[in-house]
Amino acid sequence: MACDLTTGRAIPCKDSVGGLKAVYFADFGTMGAITFDGTDTDMISNLASTSTVWFKYDLVGTANTFGESMVASEDNGTAFSEQTLNVTLAKLNIKTHKELKLLIYGRPHTVVEDNNGNFFMVGQEHGVNGTLTTATGGAMGDLNGYTLALIGREKIPANFLAVSLTNVLTGGAVISATQITP
Repeated sequence: MACDLTTGRAIPCKDSVGGLKAVYFADFGTMGAITFDGTDTDMISNLASTSTVWFKYDLVGTANTFGESMVASEDNGTAFSEQTLNVTLAKLNIKTHKELKLLIYGRPHTVVEDNNGNFFMVGQEHGVNGTLTTATGGAMGDLNGYTLALIGREKIPANFLAVSLTNVLTGGAVISATQITP
């Protein structure tokens, strides 16, 4: 692996926004073959599987965040990416409770969609693990819902998807049309 820099970066236009639009989960080990863009190995162009079902969770509000840190150890000569996803889902209900329990028991592959139309593959090789907090606050305006704190640890940063998740799925992989309506 070459560690030499290849280019600089100019100051960008102010035409992007923060925030997440949706998160998609698939059971660990069902993702199938990943094809990377022929000229850019940080871009996924195809996810081929005959059995993958992705489940979409729509997101609203400012409590939903995705971040990533590259962690390097000079002493050990290692580096990895720590991917952190925080999701808040309002309104407690039994169906959501059961699904989130299953999510925490597993270690799903995850795709994050931001408010700029970018899609990122989180937990690509190892899946994500984390915690689920169920809460109802003391005041009428407090959260009545769930908070997921998920962490993926991977050899490389989260890859971009070349286009939307829908457009990179092939071989029968689908996004489930089923969603809980709390």
